[in-house]
Amino acid sequence: MLITKKFNRDKPRTVGYVVAHVEPGGLVDRDGRFRVGDEIVNVNGCSLRGMGMEEAREVLRKANRSAVVDLTVARDEEVDLSSQVTFVKGSRST
Repeated sequence: MLITKKFNRDKPRTVGYVVAHVEPGGLVDRDGRFRVGDEIVNVNGCSLRGMGMEEAREVLRKANRSAVVDLTVARDEEVDLSSQVTFVKGSRST
């Protein structure tokens, strides 16, 4: 899965991070809970909104080392309002 910056159209600054690509047939694709365009709002209690790229990378690196990763993901309301996803290494839950 690749993420990219989400920009505010009115102000040239990063406002968050969105899923830009999901590898077909990969773990994220098979899991089915993430879609291109989903915004990664919160990782283990840390908001990514307004955060710079290096800060966001560090939050994601720390999450990768955790036994449990708690994500809040926002999706276009036409599809679904939002989803709370918790990953436990070796399993998953919602």
